[in-house]
Amino acid sequence: MQWLRRTRSFGLAVGVFVAALPGLLSNSVRADDARDAITRVKSALRSGDVARLGRGLEQLIDVGGKKSMKSLLSVATKIPDGSDGYYWPLLEAAASFTDRAGLGELGSYIARNKDRAIARDLLHALQASLSSNVVHALRPILDKGSGPVRLKAVSKIVTIRTQESIDALIGVLQAEEKKSKDEPTQILITAARGLEQITGQRLGRSVLNWVGWWEKHRGTTLHVKPLDPEGEGRATGTAVDTLDDYRKEAFIGLEKAPKKGVVVLSALYTKKLQRDLNNDHMEHVLSRMGVPHTIVRRENFAGFDLSQTGAILINCAQFHRFCICPTCKPGGGVNNRLRRCTGCNKHINFSAELTAVDVEKLQRFVMRGGYLFSEDWVVKEVIERAFPKFVVAGDRIDECAVDVFPVRGRATHPYLTGVFTPKPLDDHHDDDIDLDLDLDLDLDDDDFGDDDDDDDDDDSSRGRTIVVPAKEKDRDRDAELVKIRHRWQIDRESFALVVKNRARVLQLLAAPKVVGLDGEAVSPIVALAFRPGSGKAARTQIGDRRRGAEVPGVVVQVLSHFGKQNSLGDERSLENLLLNFLIDANVAREARSVERQGRQRG
Repeated sequence: MQWLRRTRSFGLAVGVFVAALPGLLSNSVRADDARDAITRVKSALRSGDVARLGRGLEQLIDVGGKKSMKSLLSVATKIPDGSDGYYWPLLEAAASFTDRAGLGELGSYIARNKDRAIARDLLHALQASLSSNVVHALRPILDKGSGPVRLKAVSKIVTIRTQESIDALIGVLQAEEKKSKDEPTQILITAARGLEQITGQRLGRSVLNWVGWWEKHRGTTLHVKPLDPEGEGRATGTAVDTLDDYRKEAFIGLEKAPKKGVVVLSALYTKKLQRDLNNDHMEHVLSRMGVPHTIVRRENFAGFDLSQTGAILINCAQFHRFCICPTCKPGGGVNNRLRRCTGCNKHINFSAELTAVDVEKLQRFVMRGGYLFSEDWVVKEVIERAFPKFVVAGDRIDECAVDVFPVRGRATHPYLTGVFTPKPLDDHHDDDIDLDLDLDLDLDDDDFGDDDDDDDDDDSSRGRTIVVPAKEKDRDRDAELVKIRHRWQIDRESFALVVKNRARVLQLLAAPKVVGLDGEAVSPIVALAFRPGSGKAARTQIGDRRRGAEVPGVVVQVLSHFGKQNSLGDERSLENLLLNFLIDANVAREARSVERQGRQRG
């Protein structure tokens, strides 16, 4: 009998083993596939083989699972600074995983490394995820992340109609209600509005109402129509159309600001010279957005009163000296975007360059709390003259269209809110990964995850969808690389942006492949911000709305023009950056106005 029991036990064990054999073999095959994929990725990075890198990343995404994600993240952490053309494609690949196990590992990594730049950048990349399973990557961040990081996670979850999304958002409401007894936090506002959009229920910000409703309807299928009837709301064709609730409230204050609150400094001349020397017209963008503003021509700027002004926008303009005589015939080569004067001997030279007095006025404006937004050539004409210890103009740049990425660790900065908003599903397509850089990588063979780690893969990216949006296809699809980069057009003879004070200048956006007229690489920075001055007040964090009248303002410089981008999505990169800047500037202007009124009453 004992022999029989041992035989039966052995038979049972064999049966269990045989039953488990397909899964074990499958895991083994998947591990081999993942090893092959990560080897291909590392080899492609070493050689700069764009096609092979893309195939390796797609293979890794298709395999999925914890080990694949660990391997990918291990490689991404070894990409050195200055090689963002490689760094961001790897992060895009991490955000392209669709299985729960892989995305869960990504979320855990972000939560564990929440203070590192790569964690913030990975969270940003997740905004472009096409999988409803992305909720599994965001849940650990909700539990352990800080304020801005949690807000970014909530902002993504509210776009996903699944049971897990509702569970997560109700959990957010419960946590935030304890923190916001006097005033609702931005996270609470975003989560509550997201629940309304997902479910079609108007239950406001009451945790009690949402919990009660969800207990009754959890597990049912809800066919949801949008809360706002089609055609309602804004249709400006600008970034204003896609504002979240929090920025909508801030934008209302900007709409109600006085016309002199925002000034556009224009190079349109109407007196002795009648000519438009603007290379751009930011006033047109403001008009489409519905932002009140005043246009001040350069010839009138010296006498203009800036006491009500919170922000000045300086149009890039032709400020170099040139001949304006009526018989002049431009000819020859191009320099400073100008041709030489030929066919006359009575040269009448003119320059629209702002005077030293004008530049000093702009400098005082910023030092007293005003905000300055400048583009392209203005770095040479104004910024390096007013603030030479922070930013100066570098070498001339050749005309180019380049991929633009957030600078590492800056993706979650308030000034970049909305800049890299995910494209609509129909706009997603496979693009070649634009890589042509020299890269010395220290990639070890042990970058592949630990074989002994229990993968617990759940290949299903179906998740039980209990909330069905009207006329919306399932967001999950076959593995593909999502893209978060944008394409910017940079004009010939623009000046590279050279940062002089790295500790004080906030580098926001970079394009790794910007080159000078001689074909050599130049500074890749295409957007930056800084708060000039010295002392504690001048070191107030940019975007921090807790400030007083003694805090200097902010200067933003961009290396591009409005209307020069390749697509509507790319154009809104600049629009969102400008809009975030204007909202910040208006809050600062109102704070200075309140303090000024207080001093007058006192």
